[in-house]
Amino acid sequence: MDAATVCGLITEWGEQARRGVYERRWERDLAVWRAVLEALEAAGNGVQPATPTTRPPPWLAALVRDRLQMLATRWSHDSMFASIRAMERLGLAQLEPDDTYVLAAVGGIGGRSSPIRAATMRDDPELRDRVVWRMFEVEGGGEVSLANVDKYSTDGAGWRAAFVELTGDGTLPRERVLTSCLAALNRDFSAYRAGWYGRLYDALEPTVDEIAGHQGQLRSLLRSMIGATVTFSVSKLRQVDKAGLLDDAETLPALTAAVVAAPKGTALGAVRLAQAIAKRAPALGAPAADVAAAALAHPHADVQRAAATLLTALGGAERLASAEAVLEPSVRADVLGRPADPGERGTAPAAAAPEARPLAPVSGDEDLVERVAALLEDDGDPIELELVLAGLARLGPTARLQSLSKRALAVLRRGSREGVTTLWLSGQVARLVLAADGVHLDPAPPAPTHAVAFLVRRLVVVEEILRGVRPPQLLLATPDDPVGWLAPITLVDRLERHPEPDSYDLVAALLRLHPDGRNAAMAGAAGLEGRRGEVVRYALGGQAPQQPRRLLRSPSAPGSPAWWIAAARTRSPVQPDAWLARL
Repeated sequence: MDAATVCGLITEWGEQARRGVYERRWERDLAVWRAVLEALEAAGNGVQPATPTTRPPPWLAALVRDRLQMLATRWSHDSMFASIRAMERLGLAQLEPDDTYVLAAVGGIGGRSSPIRAATMRDDPELRDRVVWRMFEVEGGGEVSLANVDKYSTDGAGWRAAFVELTGDGTLPRERVLTSCLAALNRDFSAYRAGWYGRLYDALEPTVDEIAGHQGQLRSLLRSMIGATVTFSVSKLRQVDKAGLLDDAETLPALTAAVVAAPKGTALGAVRLAQAIAKRAPALGAPAADVAAAALAHPHADVQRAAATLLTALGGAERLASAEAVLEPSVRADVLGRPADPGERGTAPAAAAPEARPLAPVSGDEDLVERVAALLEDDGDPIELELVLAGLARLGPTARLQSLSKRALAVLRRGSREGVTTLWLSGQVARLVLAADGVHLDPAPPAPTHAVAFLVRRLVVVEEILRGVRPPQLLLATPDDPVGWLAPITLVDRLERHPEPDSYDLVAALLRLHPDGRNAAMAGAAGLEGRRGEVVRYALGGQAPQQPRRLLRSPSAPGSPAWWIAAARTRSPVQPDAWLARL
């Protein structure tokens, strides 16, 4: 398009819109902006102005800036940024690539289901240089961020897919994209928005040699306040270790941060990494012992037990004995030989302890199919049901369960056995299988009790995920303990990775919180945003909120009263909550 033609049409059509009569200023601005867009389209169709000009109207700059600000804060689901960029390339708008400009590009290039982001960046090298690398520096918030745009975009249409495509065809340098992902993880972004960069790093499928070259950045991520980031880093360092490429001496001191506030599995991974280093490099026994000593402060008994074993092997018996006060009772009994006090929290007479097998989370698609099939035949293990639900929720819409559809239909036709509720679990699992296969099912009959209704509502969430109504997600309430408990620090880590869970899932997670480890989890919960963060902090023993009625009764907070009741119950299981009772 010719600049004089476009500018002439924008001036003529925009001035005509400005002369209209409007009750509010925003109405005039909107009318003028629509006139600008129509002028651009008309110029592309060959329409000529009465007076071509290269001097933009004086009101255009402010109008464009207002549109940029809107795009940077509200996701429009269309390609409005393309019009702004066209005026910029024609010299009709002078724009700095500041944070607003970058976020406007994030939210304004492409729509929810139009995969044009990669093509736009490939075809416009100047724009690519101005915004691509700044996307790793500007967090965004609310509706506009890389994480949020991708969450609500269809598969293959989001920014992650665009970066993978541009890196794969050589438009973007692969190494710089990888290191930029790690640099973004090291910034003070929220857990929700930081997670996008870790997922992009994984989507690029770096080789072990590439990961080994990033060890310095990965070590720095071990100090992150975000549990998912620490988990990401420990996982990558363990890959490097297995390949024999780990920088042992530099890694050991950094591990002390990963064994304190990280989720149980991550902390165990860090202790085992320290153990592997100490085994092959005896000269590094002292820093390995420091890692083990730090891990004794972790709230989970399994981490403490692994740390105590390593510390003992490294000759640190005295350090272990001096840390007796922070050890869980069972660890003191097992490692130090101290008899457990039956009256102490977290301990019970050995005869009363339930015998439970170790948890076995779903390990892949084939494992998931086998375990769903088993539940169709025997639904008597509630922990297994929870683990399978977690696997299905993370998998999302899938054809993997098609092989079970015939069996699921048979289960539904057979009905429940005599004496079993009409909402028997194997029948509910059968509904999930058929939902994944796209089979239309009538609504389930009314639940006979509130408890059953609560469970069914949680199952409906998974059904909607399998039907594609909801995106795949991490379930908060999945136990991480063989008898059904959920460690407080695990809940905090999951909320960092999935800050907008289903209300019923959050209630179930709150009611399942283990009484131990709450003080340690409180430090991580300090970073949780919004009402969910306040609820979790209260459940862990924190202060009551300053404006309780707003939090309990706000019409914009569906489920909020139930969250607070669940938080109060887990905070004080056998005593009434005086603060809540007053409301």
